[in-house]
Amino acid sequence: MKNLKTFLLILFVSVTCFVLSGCSDDDVSATGELFVTFQNSDAALSLRIYAIDNEETPIYTTQLQGPKEFKHKLIAGNYMINLMGGSIHNITKIGFQIRSNTRTSIHYNENYSPSILYK
Repeated sequence: MKNLKTFLLILFVSVTCFVLSGCSDDDVSATGELFVTFQNSDAALSLRIYAIDNEETPIYTTQLQGPKEFKHKLIAGNYMINLMGGSIHNITKIGFQIRSNTRTSIHYNENYSPSILYK
């Protein structure tokens, strides 16, 4: 009987230490940041963000005037951007991915050709 109590006490202490050591304040987030820049800043643009599985309804729309720089937090997942306006009425859509705790940078050059960088 004494061996059983000792065993249970050791088991209880071990489980308690295991559970408490697993608790920490890790900065785990399900969001990432989208950062979009444009080399050409002369035209007014409409930027629309779509979920990859629903290209009909944008989840976010904004008008960009003047210097073009755009930041937005999104939940991790796959998305598309559609640009409209300026001398180019409908710029080709581009797909991108948002990763947790990561910045997705999309840069459009003077011809509105995009390049994507994940940091």
